[in-house]
Amino acid sequence: MIGLGDKTHLRRKHKRLPIVVLCEISAPETGNILGKGCVMNFSRGGMSIVTPANLAWDSSVNIAVDKLNQQGFITAKVVNLRQVMDSFYSYGLEFEGLNSPQRIRIERAFKNLFRKLLP
Repeated sequence: MIGLGDKTHLRRKHKRLPIVVLCEISAPETGNILGKGCVMNFSRGGMSIVTPANLAWDSSVNIAVDKLNQQGFITAKVVNLRQVMDSFYSYGLEFEGLNSPQRIRIERAFKNLFRKLLP
């Protein structure tokens, strides 16, 4: 039984790296641009973005992150969503279709980008 003071159930699978960088969101099936937004944080398992784009829960999206030097898109699934203010939504995205070496490459790319953004 989990007590009220026990927060072990709140632990995340992967540590988050706070980063604010622009991104573009598109539909995997058509390539149509769904909107632009900001990546707010990143982990080995996914990322959090804020955008005015209205994305459906459990839908897949392609994410292109500015200055990440990624090859192609990062495909992710919407696993969490909430409205943060009028016409802006926060989405938790879980990476799809990445094997361990690809996850490590993406993580390194985000860490390198984070270092470049610091003064």
